[in-house]
Amino acid sequence: MALRSPPAGLDPRQAMPVPEERWESYDCELVTPLYGGGVTAGEVDEKMPVRASAIRGQLRFWWRLLARHQRKLMGDELRQREFDLWGGLGKAVQASKLWLRVSGVRGIEPAPWAEYTKNWNGAWKSLPDPEAWANAPYALFPAQGKKPGLPDSQLPAELAKPGLQWRIEMSFAKNCSAVQKAECIEALRWWASFGGLGARSRRGLGAVRVQGLNAVDDAEAAAAGCTLVFGAAARPAATPAWIDAIEKLQRFRQGENVGRNPGATCAYAQGFVAERFEDSVRKALADNTERPGVAMGVVASLLDEHVKNGLQQQLQRLLAVRPAVAEVASRSYLHGYGFYKIVLAAERSS
Repeated sequence: MALRSPPAGLDPRQAMPVPEERWESYDCELVTPLYGGGVTAGEVDEKMPVRASAIRGQLRFWWRLLARHQRKLMGDELRQREFDLWGGLGKAVQASKLWLRVSGVRGIEPAPWAEYTKNWNGAWKSLPDPEAWANAPYALFPAQGKKPGLPDSQLPAELAKPGLQWRIEMSFAKNCSAVQKAECIEALRWWASFGGLGARSRRGLGAVRVQGLNAVDDAEAAAAGCTLVFGAAARPAATPAWIDAIEKLQRFRQGENVGRNPGATCAYAQGFVAERFEDSVRKALADNTERPGVAMGVVASLLDEHVKNGLQQQLQRLLAVRPAVAEVASRSYLHGYGFYKIVLAAERSS
């Protein structure tokens, strides 16, 4: 479905029934990748990556949440207050008291978030390799596509990279009260703190920074019946913090003895761990054939990372069926003398 083209020479600003001086503006920036958000589900619209209607829907959602949990509105009172501010159809048609538009969109840079590559034996990997700026495959599994060679093969989706900027402009009807205006700005703050644009925003995609607005703090969250927990160490930027949070969520929901019972292994997680570990070991060997000490350190770090993440059982299963990898894993701790030759020889003879 394509967007309609406006008539030639039409200036949307002049067509709006609101004088320019009554508009309030807020500069925004995308701080985590944007998945979808266009007229076609799952696709970034380069001509209109940020839609005013999408932001308006988000603000209305957060207004309703705050009205219910912070202002304790319920039932008919909640519906009437929402109808009075946001408008809608009922016994009488009510126009919204909030006008909203988007301008100054710049910095759109859509790109595939991952790429399918081949294993050492020439077969396509089951899962794509993510780019560093979108290294959160657990959150992006709907966007991973399907590997080449299948009848329904599909490339990984394109996401808009962080850095996209735009301006939200808001104006209020003359009969909009000061309380209603404050409630709209409050909804904007909560959306900027916890919401986002596009798909998978509840997994941190499409997160937004709005200049001039303070983020919601733990006291405000508690007043709305929520608990806001901060990490021990702050990350230098939003994207690394998002990637770290997604990794913790994956371990919480899928880690053995955490998200599921021992032995109830998810095939996806087991295959992911085995394939990525084996590929990482092979890459360490190929990159450091003349520097066994360096390769030893890389493999040891990989082992430590798997143990730290609670993936010992997946790793043990991998080593049990991959004798060559088991050999390099054990020798990486014992000594770094020529183990890459043992692995390559074992693979050629298998």
